[in-house]
Amino acid sequence: MEEKTKEEETPHKGSDKGPPKQRLTVCLISAAFFGSVGSSFLYGYNLSVVNAPARYIKAFYNKTWIDRYNEPIGDGTVTLLWSITVSIFAIGGLVGALTVSFLIKVLGRKGTLLANNALALIAALLLALGEMAGSFEMLIIGRFIIGMDSGVSLSVLPMYLGEISPRQIRGSIGQFHAIFICLGVFIGQVLGLPEIFGQAGVGPHDRPAAGRDLRCQSSRQQRRTECLRFSCR
Repeated sequence: MEEKTKEEETPHKGSDKGPPKQRLTVCLISAAFFGSVGSSFLYGYNLSVVNAPARYIKAFYNKTWIDRYNEPIGDGTVTLLWSITVSIFAIGGLVGALTVSFLIKVLGRKGTLLANNALALIAALLLALGEMAGSFEMLIIGRFIIGMDSGVSLSVLPMYLGEISPRQIRGSIGQFHAIFICLGVFIGQVLGLPEIFGQAGVGPHDRPAAGRDLRCQSSRQQRRTECLRFSCR
């Protein structure tokens, strides 16, 4: 009896220890980083990048309209097309968010994020080839599809990050979502500056023409200076 009471009185070793603390791992950080780059960053970037080149997009609408109908586009029509281009991003986001519950049941959270990259790829092709094809409809459809991509990613990514994160650091991992949205908005605004990409004719195919223009301007200036010298004599 005495031995039993002593065993009952002595606490078991390790009984005071709680559950083992789970730390950050490279795999966890990589999953959160790349998931946020492919989802939150794209949303923030496409949200802000359309603002800076507004003048050039409207000029593209006017050029396409002239090529089709042999007349310049009206002010009301170009304003309507520009409004549709900007606002259809939010409409696509609504459509994408409404499909999330079905996609998660079929593909799961990780599978939905991976399949969602197909929408981003299709939208990138439409937005990149719209000017080459002379079709502003491709630009509008591309904005709609990238809006769907953003609607899906904004709904699924926070659930996925909470699912893969340990309970002790779930809040820290969840901040990847918000940080990369802000980073995408910032990068979109910076790249839209006129000194960087916010102007027409910055591609490699425009550099020879730009070089010829500079040479023509320099030769004209030289002729002007020679004429001034001759007149002064």
